[in-house]
Amino acid sequence: MIFNLLKPFLFIRLRQLQRMLEGLGIFRFVFLLAILTGAFLALLSLLLKSDQMQLAIGGFLLFIFTLQAHRKDKTFLKINFHKHKTILRIEYYLLSIPIAALLIYLQNRVLLVVLLTGIYFIPFYNLKIQYKTLNTKLQKIIPEKAFEWKAGVRRNLFIIIPVWIAGILFSYFQGAVPLALLVLGIFPLKFFETGESLPMLLSSEQPPGKFLITKFRIHLLIFSILCFPLITAFLVLHPEIWYIVVVEFILIISLHFYFIILKYAWYQPGQKPGGVEAFSAMGVIGIIIPVFLPLVWLLTLWFYFKAISNLKLFLHDFD
Repeated sequence: MIFNLLKPFLFIRLRQLQRMLEGLGIFRFVFLLAILTGAFLALLSLLLKSDQMQLAIGGFLLFIFTLQAHRKDKTFLKINFHKHKTILRIEYYLLSIPIAALLIYLQNRVLLVVLLTGIYFIPFYNLKIQYKTLNTKLQKIIPEKAFEWKAGVRRNLFIIIPVWIAGILFSYFQGAVPLALLVLGIFPLKFFETGESLPMLLSSEQPPGKFLITKFRIHLLIFSILCFPLITAFLVLHPEIWYIVVVEFILIISLHFYFIILKYAWYQPGQKPGGVEAFSAMGVIGIIIPVFLPLVWLLTLWFYFKAISNLKLFLHDFD
């Protein structure tokens, strides 16, 4: 009965996976699979040697909750599938198999119950996140070429400002500023998911290399201005651990540049290419597990040349 319930849904997921693999190509798929396997083994080794399983479970449940809150197919599932919450729940349970197996191996029954119970209740969350948009003087200050920032600030200003203020007000606590930087660093990742329209791309009137360098420079300037007061407050109040925010800032900027490169390596006007999602996940893993950070830098360089080649199809008149 459960299989009959899941059969059409599994067919949809297999079709989505097929499209993603077609976008990646066989070489990139094998490469990505090897990297993800290595990342999983590294994370597994780290968890087996530490006593931070509570944080790992909490982080995984937060990931599942965020996935539930932001997924756009909930209405579709509700209309087209009977017991759609069961489908969501089974999908989340499948995602949790590796970490559940680890808990069973460690004989940690308490955390296993917490994990399974948390996943059971998450599909009941069905509130739609409503974004309020507004135009302020802040958007006018942002350069026209940074249209991603203009749109992103307009959409997320009600969240960005409280996080920034909280980071300043509570900067006396060691974890306040690093946490604020992390949250502020997550927002720009969404800015570069979808390619702009072709007229907007052509309006730069720059060759591909100069276009990308301009993107990097403007993004670095805006994000640095946003983070400078937070970093300064941390350095003044906690000079003995100054390196924490410096390293964090470098990691976040590295990830931002990586996402910008991914956008233009697979640029399609007004679209979000499916193959990008897998490499985006690889970039996030590289930041979470520092041993993979050099790989993210190498991929950024590799995809930079791919982005140059791809953009030449559109910006060849400006060479």
